[in-house]
Amino acid sequence: MSKTIQLNKNLPTAHLSDLLLHAAYKMPTGEMLTKRAAWLCSASSISEGERMPLCCGVDHCERLSCVRCRGREQRVFTIKALPLLDEIKGSTLPLAITIIPSFGKTEVGELPKGRLRGFKNQISAHFRKALPNALAVMSVDVSVERTPGKKEYWQWHAHGALLNPDDNMLEQLRQQFSWREKEGTNESCYRPVYTKEINDRVGWLAYISKPGFHMREQRHGANGEPKVCKTRISVEQELVFIKVLSKLKAKQRFFYIGMDAL
Repeated sequence: MSKTIQLNKNLPTAHLSDLLLHAAYKMPTGEMLTKRAAWLCSASSISEGERMPLCCGVDHCERLSCVRCRGREQRVFTIKALPLLDEIKGSTLPLAITIIPSFGKTEVGELPKGRLRGFKNQISAHFRKALPNALAVMSVDVSVERTPGKKEYWQWHAHGALLNPDDNMLEQLRQQFSWREKEGTNESCYRPVYTKEINDRVGWLAYISKPGFHMREQRHGANGEPKVCKTRISVEQELVFIKVLSKLKAKQRFFYIGMDAL
């Protein structure tokens, strides 16, 4: 018996469940989230007596700025949304979907127009135009986008599961979210709507509700071909997110199309 297995035999059940979720679905453990929160607190430069908009103790602040509360909501969302995906087993399989809308591009440190509510409403409105009977569970995400020679920006986008996909109407959805180039700019997105089959329901729900943010950097491969490298954002970058997201609730990133909120 390996030393690791022997050590794990003595761990409390909650810790073992944490390790299992991390191994199977890459969900960060409570220990990982607490360490990240501690690093963020240490790196911050708030005034003496001012409270950092995240929590490290037993209580939860429930803010979207808090990595521990985002991690908690990841599990809550996965538990709530999983039965919806399982209900339709045997009929049309749910479809994983990622939406990268042009109205989600902002300056670093800025929320999209209308804040999260406006952003979610815009996505829902586009869905209703293309797929009036769409049923979907969705989660808002944001990434730091970096391209050589260009100004860094934030890209707000959404991941989700489309519960009743209609192949004949997905093209209309792609047209709804196509980037219409503005005069004097070269703004574009290669694939604003991306879909694929869901082979692992829990894995996909865990991914779309992940508590960590990432940076996408455009690079060129050895042969000059475009290549996107995704990395975890730095503590310094996350401190900017904390400032912007501190007045929002962690559960506000989730929304539902064609159904009541869970």
